[in-house]
Amino acid sequence: MYFISAQTPLLQIPKIPYHTIYHTLFFFLFQSIQSTRPHRKECSHKAERTKWKDKKQNVCQVQFSYNEKKKRRSRRGKRMEKIKIVIADDNSFIREGLKIILSSYEEFEVMATVGNGKEAAAYCRNQSVDIALLDVRMPEMNGVEAAKIIAAQTSAKPMILTTFDDDEYIVDALRNGARGYLLKNNDPEKIRDAIKSVYNGNSIFQDAVLDKIKSNLSGREPEPKIDLKKFTEREREIMSLIAKGFSNKEIAKTLYISEGTVANYITSIFGKTGLEHRTQIAVYYLTGKGNETWNPG
Repeated sequence: MYFISAQTPLLQIPKIPYHTIYHTLFFFLFQSIQSTRPHRKECSHKAERTKWKDKKQNVCQVQFSYNEKKKRRSRRGKRMEKIKIVIADDNSFIREGLKIILSSYEEFEVMATVGNGKEAAAYCRNQSVDIALLDVRMPEMNGVEAAKIIAAQTSAKPMILTTFDDDEYIVDALRNGARGYLLKNNDPEKIRDAIKSVYNGNSIFQDAVLDKIKSNLSGREPEPKIDLKKFTEREREIMSLIAKGFSNKEIAKTLYISEGTVANYITSIFGKTGLEHRTQIAVYYLTGKGNETWNPG
């Protein structure tokens, strides 16, 4: 075995074996190489981790679960499902104006504009339509008659959008399957919200619509058109007050009961009639038309 030694007048270095020198040099060389390579950090992703696949680059390969990838691609690539609308109005200026307004919303697609109820009903029979916006007074076939055909023969939901608040039109429209009754003087945003609500299965009736019925009933008790035997005395009282346009708070004050009790009675009425909205209760009480009106075709 050979040794290396070095001597100086001031310092004497101990003899070091060759293999020790080689091991030391190799260690420092290895450390210097490691310091220049990418540092392997602990991945903080919450997704599922995989093994190191690229040993040369020493890169952490993170593989998200299949479902997560699928959801992300779906969110990026899926187009918004648009609500398909047909507009029926004998005034070309109004129907084209409505088309421009509704088309400005990304969730709507105006399929067609027509000039009367007959054309609207025919279009809904031949095309896939979600909402039919109908004026009341139109030639050949008015909006009320069109609503009846559309509700009975197609999957489209008819809505009355008109300038007429005559209670005769209102009741006839509701009896014939209209899922909403709005006046054209509403803001575009309110019309937009109403269309979306009807599309989602609700019925929308402007407060002014019920107020019109209420004004014709003021000073006298509304005559019920329902089978009174189906309801308790308290339920009949509440239905009568709703038909007069009373709010839950006003009903509670009139009958000396709590608002919560009023709400419970209304829920019971909904269960017995299949209705979904207090305005429907008012029309049902006055016309005797129940869930066959509110759940067309």
